[in-house]
Amino acid sequence: MKFIVAMLALAIAVLANSAHAEFKWQHFGADPYATSRAEAMKTRESAFTKLGFPKPVVDLLVKATEQPGQKTRIFVGDRFSAMISKRSVVHQDVVVAFGSPTRGMEYAAPAERWQVVWEDKTYVVVLPDVCNNWSSIITPNPTPTPVASGSCPNERTFMTRSYPQKNIPADLWARAEVLITAAANRDSSAARRPIELDGKNTRSADAYKTDAVSRTLGPELYKLPPAGDSVVFIRLLDPVMLTVAEDLGTIRLASGVAIKALSATQRAYIVETIWPADYKSPAVSDEFRRIWLFPEEWKNCTMVVSAIAP
Repeated sequence: MKFIVAMLALAIAVLANSAHAEFKWQHFGADPYATSRAEAMKTRESAFTKLGFPKPVVDLLVKATEQPGQKTRIFVGDRFSAMISKRSVVHQDVVVAFGSPTRGMEYAAPAERWQVVWEDKTYVVVLPDVCNNWSSIITPNPTPTPVASGSCPNERTFMTRSYPQKNIPADLWARAEVLITAAANRDSSAARRPIELDGKNTRSADAYKTDAVSRTLGPELYKLPPAGDSVVFIRLLDPVMLTVAEDLGTIRLASGVAIKALSATQRAYIVETIWPADYKSPAVSDEFRRIWLFPEEWKNCTMVVSAIAP
């Protein structure tokens, strides 16, 4: 009898733990919730309810989705609070783990995105183009970083700059190579996942140490003339859960430079840029060349992220 009780206790413990285990979304389009966008829209109210949204949020999202959503992309390493798939099966704590793309290519799944704010949280729904699996992101609204009055004449700006390797002096490139090699040898995948610390979700910044090229050599690179025309993805991530709070789309570097103004509210998030695969830096994290600018790093009116082009 004691053995049976012990086994039941063990089974209950396993079930409790598995209920909170993350779900790896590995096969894009293999288990579609709906056969078309139109079908997904017809049943969206039911889907939003099953995804766990409160009734007032469901009503707000049903109204918001009457209009086309913001075009976005789903990348390897992205996270969702939940996702609904075929036969209305709901998966919790979803991490995108699509198979690796062909070397030299960047795989990003196109999708639509809507968001509403209710009480102290932001509620997001994402509808991928291929599988129509409604997915949710629920994040607390962060407190904007205070900005000293009059410290900057205009809105603070985020600048991206690229420098072709051939234009970098030999001694500077030698130091950059050391940092690039060190970054390549680090396991940076954990930087895309929240970890448990003292019972709270927090980020792992191991892959974003101060010896990254942009942070370490950025001031010296800034003295060089930028060059190149590139397209860079830019997004805002929740600083605690690491989920996408806002997709800002793409910015195009003209002659190696792009500038984007960010509000105080936007600066409360992590600014993530995703660079072309053939760049030398930043480091690769979960298949993509990403670099993050953390909220606490906003020290100047213009913050710069630098990358080394091929």
